[in-house]
Amino acid sequence: SYLDKEAALVAWNVLDEVSAKMEDILLATVSDKKNGVSFYFHQITSGRYTKVKWDKGSLYVTDRDGKDYPVEVLSSGTQDQLFFSFRLGILKRGFPEGVFILLDDAFLTSDSVRREQQVRVCKVLAEEGWQIFYFTVDEHICNLFYKLCGVEAINL
Repeated sequence: SYLDKEAALVAWNVLDEVSAKMEDILLATVSDKKNGVSFYFHQITSGRYTKVKWDKGSLYVTDRDGKDYPVEVLSSGTQDQLFFSFRLGILKRGFPEGVFILLDDAFLTSDSVRREQQVRVCKVLAEEGWQIFYFTVDEHICNLFYKLCGVEAINL
């Protein structure tokens, strides 16, 4: 009937508008150089990658020389660091005052330099009020948290 078609059209327009707003939020979160994905990824990779961007339905990273790479060509460890940065950027945008998060061996695929950077990021977030629990079987990561943050591991 005519009313069913009108209702479907109105519903479609509402969903389209919500989708556009969500995409705007996602784009802002990815490109935010102070608290977004680009910010955290830049820190974790010690400046090797300067920007993360969303273009034509895909994520890309830009290195310090200005060259763009699709996520698919990055190593699995670098992809894990990007997705960790992505989660942090989304959480920071939604909960700027901090949140409670659980990390289960989130840094295992990182090399020693990037592990240290990730622990440093956690330290800053904890200083901002985040509550972070990191579960690991890796003694080196436990030692990093102790060395950089002054927290001792609790053996379960």
